[in-house]
Amino acid sequence: MKKVFTAAFTASLLAVLAMLAVPVQAQKAFDIEKAEFDNVSLDVGDYTQDTRYVEFKPDGSRMYVVGRTTMNIAEFNLGTPWDLSSAEYVREFDLSGELGTKVASPRPQGLFINKENGQDVIVVNRLEIFQYRLSEPWNITTAEPTGHIDMRVPTSRIQGVSVSPDGLYMYIDDRENGYVFQFEMKRFWDIESITLRYILDFKEEHRDTRGNDITPDGERLFVLDRVRRQVLYFDLEEPWIIRNAEFKGFFWVARQTPEPVAVRWNPEGNRFFVVCARNDRILQYSVRE
Repeated sequence: MKKVFTAAFTASLLAVLAMLAVPVQAQKAFDIEKAEFDNVSLDVGDYTQDTRYVEFKPDGSRMYVVGRTTMNIAEFNLGTPWDLSSAEYVREFDLSGELGTKVASPRPQGLFINKENGQDVIVVNRLEIFQYRLSEPWNITTAEPTGHIDMRVPTSRIQGVSVSPDGLYMYIDDRENGYVFQFEMKRFWDIESITLRYILDFKEEHRDTRGNDITPDGERLFVLDRVRRQVLYFDLEEPWIIRNAEFKGFFWVARQTPEPVAVRWNPEGNRFFVVCARNDRILQYSVRE
């Protein structure tokens, strides 16, 4: 009887431990403190120069890279999802015609694509936001301009942009003031309908802000700092609301790049990418178990 009881007890204990393992695994998503450089980087200098931002299709099969000097968005296929070593150049979209006709100098900085439809595209330069629509989802060459907004008030110098999955909130970082602005779009994916909701002031941590990303559940915000050469991260007390965001820590990227300018995560939270402007490279990092 004793052996039967011991076997049954052991089986029950293993079952309980298996159930407990589920939330433990979930907590590791977006845990940047457990991240390591994969020793994988992609040189995009033949396609974009003074590279500024990177964006992905949500299944990791396609990547988009912004060139500030070349004023373009280059599109790549990833033969193995989320693996830069499998990247292959496909085509590009010329931004010069639209970005040079409005308020600020024609220098694209940030990029965001609607993950739900692959058609709504937002591009920012120093003081403006431009919106495009792709007639063929995820084909960057089919972009047509659909909107524009002057951001000289309230921003001073924009670098990056992120949008919540429902298209309600847009997040813009200001590299001169150490702010992240949260805007609400009154009409679905319509930048011309935005109103300012909240400002996250992180001057104590800020040196030179260069891009932001927010988790799919809206609970953690990442901001890249070029001078610190770190990815800063903040936890949000209320999902998507940056007003009470709390600074939690940072992750060094100094050993891999002298000039980091953007960060972007995959939806699963186990891999992220950092853009290096000085040598036009995209760097790949993974969260370890």
